[in-house]
Amino acid sequence: PAPPHHVKAGGKAWDTVKPLDVWFTRLDRVLLFDDDAYKALPGEEGSMVVVPAWGESEDAGCRVLEALVSAVEEEVCSLGPDADVRTKVPAITARL
Repeated sequence: PAPPHHVKAGGKAWDTVKPLDVWFTRLDRVLLFDDDAYKALPGEEGSMVVVPAWGESEDAGCRVLEALVSAVEEEVCSLGPDADVRTKVPAITARL
């Protein structure tokens, strides 16, 4: 279950909050993709790419995934190994 502060902030009790700093030492090299922005922990919002929810529509899901993969490939793959990928979050988000 989600922690109480997450639910108070508008999240659902069954949501999975994604604590990036528990798993990654370099948050400047991590992007988080989800359809709910509030699943990012405070201080980690800069890594969050909010992906449009597509519900039950397989066609919409395919279009979103295609756009997401293209955006990440074009925006992030050319960056050097020490670049902060979080700087590309607005550009990726704008393409979705």
